[in-house]
Amino acid sequence: MKSKRNPISVQIMQVLFKWLGVIWPWLAASLAYRIWFKTPRYPVSNRELKWLELAKHDFTVIDGRKISVMRWGACSPGYILLIHGWSGRGSQLGRFVNSINSKGLGVISFDAPGHGQSDGKSTNAYQIASVINELIKQYGMPRAIIAHSFGGISAALAIREHSLSVPCLVTISCPTDPYYLVDGFRTYLNLNDKVMNIFNQKLYRKFSATIYDDISADKNLAQTSVKLLVVHDKKDSIVSWRQSEKLHAAVTGSTTLYTSGLGHSRILRDKDVIEQVLKFILS
Repeated sequence: MKSKRNPISVQIMQVLFKWLGVIWPWLAASLAYRIWFKTPRYPVSNRELKWLELAKHDFTVIDGRKISVMRWGACSPGYILLIHGWSGRGSQLGRFVNSINSKGLGVISFDAPGHGQSDGKSTNAYQIASVINELIKQYGMPRAIIAHSFGGISAALAIREHSLSVPCLVTISCPTDPYYLVDGFRTYLNLNDKVMNIFNQKLYRKFSATIYDDISADKNLAQTSVKLLVVHDKKDSIVSWRQSEKLHAAVTGSTTLYTSGLGHSRILRDKDVIEQVLKFILS
């Protein structure tokens, strides 16, 4: 990630975590653990409101949570499934909809747990993977999945965890390696070694001692036959494009599409990127 000066609120939080980590590391780790899973919601943009107005909206209960589902067009098996990233919404990938519908394909998207109109204030990759699996049970196998950022990790996990024979996957701005995410989180909160050790022990108890490897996109896709396109902007300041390079190296036969100047999210609205993604899916 690129280095830049943090807002004053973040600087204050870093100072607090620095001192709390020395005085009371268990509490610092517990607070960091809660923040790690928390999913802040942001206002919906005007362009997303337009895309939402054109969708058919449903709610389905998955693992006890009400999940918001959006559909555009006839969504029989062979539709395209769109998956948003952390703190995002299904409508963030709305620019893809018209282009996909124009090819005679339906589109399904959803708000992950703790996001958009869905229940909850937190989530994790396993919960999102479970939603993906349940939606595929309900609507049939998609022709392709297009997943942005953390949605890519979740899609890869769903494919491995639920043995999904997804024909085609497109990851956009995907953080392949969870260690990369945790290192960034540690720097963001200014957490010391002792705090991180306690933090990791909490993760291991909840999931497993191999949690980081278990949700790594490269490891989850390396032995699959999925047709993979890896898309990333080389000036992405949120997730380094080297993460996608790592994913590409791990998956035999995968294809890359690198851009420059579109950043982490604007890449989702670029006409040429959308055209190239659909060309890949339909080829």
